[in-house]
Amino acid sequence: MQAFDFINDVAQWAGDLLPQWDLLPPTEGGVKFKPGAKIKELKPGHIYWWWPATTKVVTIPIKRQTLSFTQRLTTADDITIVAEIVVVFVIDGVIRALVETDNFDSTVVEVAQKITIKPITSRKFDKIREDMATSNE
Repeated sequence: MQAFDFINDVAQWAGDLLPQWDLLPPTEGGVKFKPGAKIKELKPGHIYWWWPATTKVVTIPIKRQTLSFTQRLTTADDITIVAEIVVVFVIDGVIRALVETDNFDSTVVEVAQKITIKPITSRKFDKIREDMATSNE
């Protein structure tokens, strides 16, 4: 069995020395990380080539996505509520999402939490309920 493992390791090593290609689906964007901290954006629906031994490819869905979380907040009249927050978004900056943030999903939740604090904590509970009956905000 160890002989087959060795052959597999050699084949994988040799394969890393050959250029590879892939087609990025139209629903994804990506980034190629190359030696020397070079970054190249990969466009949706395009074929791209890379050298596995020297390049790392990371992709991310870019089309409409949802993220949900709960948040416990206190209204202006001191009533504690638990809000179920649903964020709907698309990614229009793949490099910002993959290179400039450590964890994109956590960043989206963090920003959404900050955005939802003021509309809830600055209003009274009855006003929030009234607004919910006529709006989806």
